[in-house]
Amino acid sequence: MHSNQYLNKMNLINRFSVSRCPALYALFIGALASCTHHHRPFTEQDHGLVKDSVIRLAEAIARDVSSKGPIAWLDYFDDSPGFFMANDGNLAFRDYQAAKKFIQDTLVIRVGVS
Repeated sequence: MHSNQYLNKMNLINRFSVSRCPALYALFIGALASCTHHHRPFTEQDHGLVKDSVIRLAEAIARDVSSKGPIAWLDYFDDSPGFFMANDGNLAFRDYQAAKKFIQDTLVIRVGVS
């Protein structure tokens, strides 16, 4: 890097330094403080609630897949931009539409349910 380029970058950094810009420092400290987590211990009651909800979900999925066939899986997938599914660390479905296409075009045909 040429010395002039270095000096220009250092001047830019100095222009936004904490001593020259206390508002930037306050913003940084505020952002840092807002990122703290207030965790509480995971209690036996929490454990029971999570276990019960997982059991209820598994029972509902089993019931729905048994009655509707594989298409029922779509009732449990979120049709939103953030949806994806991974399997063993690999991307299985990049979005809801890919999952829907696989279930409708492949899984339903393989299982023989329409």
